[in-house]
Amino acid sequence: MNKHILIFSILTSMVFAERANLNRIDMDHRIRNWSYVGPIFSEEEHDKILNQILENGIGNDSVFVYNGKDYPIIDASAGSDANFISQIYKNIKEDEYVIGVARVFAS
Repeated sequence: MNKHILIFSILTSMVFAERANLNRIDMDHRIRNWSYVGPIFSEEEHDKILNQILENGIGNDSVFVYNGKDYPIIDASAGSDANFISQIYKNIKEDEYVIGVARVFAS
C-alpha cells in the first residue's frame, strides 16, 4: 500500500511540475515566477544576451550559453509580489547585470 502511495505521489509531482517562470495570469494576476540569467559583467554583453533571449527564448537548461561562456539560470518564485535580486544573487556587485524572464499564459 505504501509503495502505491509513493508511486502516485511521484507521478503526480511529475505531471504538475513546471519550470518556475510559468505564470498563469487567468488564475493569479501577479507575475511571481521568474528565471534570472546572470550575473553578466558588461552592458554590451548584456544587450547581446538579452536580444538572443528575446529571439530564441531562455531554454530549459540550468545554464544559458553565450559565446562559449556559461551563465547560470536561477528560477525563483516570490511568495509575495517581489523577488529581491540581492537575495537570489548574494554576491552581486553594482556594475553587474541580471536578466529576468517570465512566461505569462492566459486562457
